[in-house]
Amino acid sequence: MTNETLPDEAGPDGIEPLLDEVLEARMRGDDRAVEGLLDAAGAARAELEHRMEELQALGLLESASGGPDTPMRLGRYRIGRTLGAGGMGVVHAAVDEEVGREVAIKILPPERAFSETARERFRREIAAVGRLNHPSVVPIYDVGAAGSIRYFTMELVEGESLQDRIDRFASRGTEPADAPWGVGEADAPIGRSGTTSGALAQALRWIIETAEALHHAHEAGVVHRDVKPSNILVYPEGRAKLCDFGLAQLAEESRLTRTGDVSGTPYALAPEQIDPSLGAVDRRTDVYALGTVLYELMTLRPPFRGRTAAEVMRRIEQEDAPSVRRANHRVSVDLETVCLKALEKDPRRRYASAAAFAADLWNVVAGRAIQARPVSVPKRAWAQVRRRPVVAALASAARLIAVAGPLAWFAMELRAERSARRGALRTAAVLEAIIFDADVEELGPEAPVRVLLDVAVEAVRRELSDQPVVQGRLLQKLGAYCKSGGEGAKGG
Repeated sequence: MTNETLPDEAGPDGIEPLLDEVLEARMRGDDRAVEGLLDAAGAARAELEHRMEELQALGLLESASGGPDTPMRLGRYRIGRTLGAGGMGVVHAAVDEEVGREVAIKILPPERAFSETARERFRREIAAVGRLNHPSVVPIYDVGAAGSIRYFTMELVEGESLQDRIDRFASRGTEPADAPWGVGEADAPIGRSGTTSGALAQALRWIIETAEALHHAHEAGVVHRDVKPSNILVYPEGRAKLCDFGLAQLAEESRLTRTGDVSGTPYALAPEQIDPSLGAVDRRTDVYALGTVLYELMTLRPPFRGRTAAEVMRRIEQEDAPSVRRANHRVSVDLETVCLKALEKDPRRRYASAAAFAADLWNVVAGRAIQARPVSVPKRAWAQVRRRPVVAALASAARLIAVAGPLAWFAMELRAERSARRGALRTAAVLEAIIFDADVEELGPEAPVRVLLDVAVEAVRRELSDQPVVQGRLLQKLGAYCKSGGEGAKGG
């Protein structure tokens, strides 16, 4: 069958992305999700149903509840049990009868073969893995096609994914600190500070092996873009292997996803994947994603959760990850610091490479000093102000009691006045940022206090315009500080 006999493919703003989602849900056998997607499509539902009818008429869909049966044989491969399914294919165990070897075979079913996006991502995975040769990357053995069915074979990993282990512990109600990642090591502490357990050390080795695999991929011009627990497989003997390069970005090619599109699992997305203005998707994007895996291994939950993908992505952009050590007392201060370094919102503040991430994790395991430095409360406060000024102000106003200096005292005085309370709280975070954090690296050694004072003046004029008495008092105080060159603020 040639492409000319298939339904016309929609343009960039057409029906194909919606149809891809519906067909992916069908592949999973999730009829409820299919119906939900059709309902959400609104006016496009009729066109989606028409496209599906065309596919069924072409013999590519046998029923409304699933795709065609998988053949028992593809070329020299005898197909066995299903190992997993996703948007870009179904993976089965199989036997290569020519050499008598068990393999895993990933199949792009006929109902997806019409899609240019699906074909390109299938080809991309083959191209990405084909250039890699690393003990912690699942290798590809063979590529082929049988009629309209495309496939490739790879090493069969007789183990389980990290997601399988996380789900098993969570379903049993296991406390994060008690998760038996290793065997017989639970009481052996590691690290210079805190009580990072030996059992967790085994989980750290899996992250290290994955980081080393990612560094190898990055050096070969491949960014994975979908690092998550289900894509990290663990062999029975203990080695971790990275798989599923279907969303990989190759250095010599333009991005498969269009500007504004978001590819990947929502809770593992880096901020720059959600908002391209924050920076390019590069090796540091995979560092962030692996940081979310490390976080989940330590806490048995992802750093950012929500009822919808949109809520998760909003939290990724605007909120800091909850404390690791609060969820797991066995995690050392050093290990938490390394994890949070990988999860920095600003790509420039993360580890510059997966190799650097792995090296600092080895430092934790070996009890050596780490390279990462904890993010101070002041810097976190200022980051919150920049991301969410009003909410951050409300959350951080209580911390003013620990701040010395006339500005802090004046803010506290304002808080005592009921009529001014809301305005004072809205201004408190800006005042806290002035006292706490002058970003010398970005603004220069002399400029920060004066610049932040100017920011505070603008904020007071904007936020307290409905309270002229309070606004006047605060502007008078800020004016005096401006005239003195901010000496009081710097001294506080």
